[in-house]
Amino acid sequence: MTLPDILPLLQQTFGFQVEILNAQIVNQHDDYWVLIAELSDPALTVVVKIAGENAPLAHDFDRTALLYQLVAVQTRIPMPEILAVGVFDSWQYLIKEHIPGVEWRSIYPQLDAAQKQGAYRQIGAAVAQIHAMTYPAFGEIGGDEAINYVEALQERAKMSIKNPRLQDIMLSVIEQHEALFREVRDASLCHEDLHHGNILFTDAGELATILDFEKAWAGHAEIDLARMEFWDGMVGDGFWEGYGGVPDALYAQRRPIYQLLWCLEYAAPTERHLRDTRRLCEQLGLPAVVSFD
Repeated sequence: MTLPDILPLLQQTFGFQVEILNAQIVNQHDDYWVLIAELSDPALTVVVKIAGENAPLAHDFDRTALLYQLVAVQTRIPMPEILAVGVFDSWQYLIKEHIPGVEWRSIYPQLDAAQKQGAYRQIGAAVAQIHAMTYPAFGEIGGDEAINYVEALQERAKMSIKNPRLQDIMLSVIEQHEALFREVRDASLCHEDLHHGNILFTDAGELATILDFEKAWAGHAEIDLARMEFWDGMVGDGFWEGYGGVPDALYAQRRPIYQLLWCLEYAAPTERHLRDTRRLCEQLGLPAVVSFD
């Protein structure tokens, strides 16, 4: 499908006098677009997210907007102002303030050891603030069903992993290692997508913002930490100091399970991804996953 005309949407939000000086698509999937648009009258730059009914993931932009607002209120992380959210001609949309910044993946190679340590300390402190947002129960934020963490993790696997064979593998791993998760009690906000592109820094080396809370849920903080440790360059010297310490002793045993969940969810048929998945299978005593078909 083609990108819908965003000018009527912007006129509905800002008035018929608004003009688009420049617009750039920064993310695109089937029936889903993210644009940065520079406007005049009012003079501001906004991020516009648009999702149609055939978008690859279900998008609840009202929920996303609420999470941005909660993080803005309950942490010191700079967060964009949500300017509009709703439905326009059957398209879901979210319009937010654009916070300029450089993706961590781009700024990381430019830093010396001391600068990296300072940046990692900032990342650790920001993640700790997110995890300090606690909830009375695991699962969907604001949900009224009280379930234990094992059940919540199983539901998360069912929702995240689309391939039935891979989903069965993950559910069996959770069941096999249920004892590791049985005593987990503390539900906190988990971002679930803290990769290199969702953490921005200013040119001066200060944390600019954290993006994309669409996948966030009330889980256990370790799931974010495990995935960050799995991804290249996301955890380094200074991170744990900023975070406020390392997780408990059982984290080392739960970590490969969280990492396998991400591998089976993402399921990219690249040599690197398959190699990493096979390594986790070996670590967990599982038959090797040789393909994601």
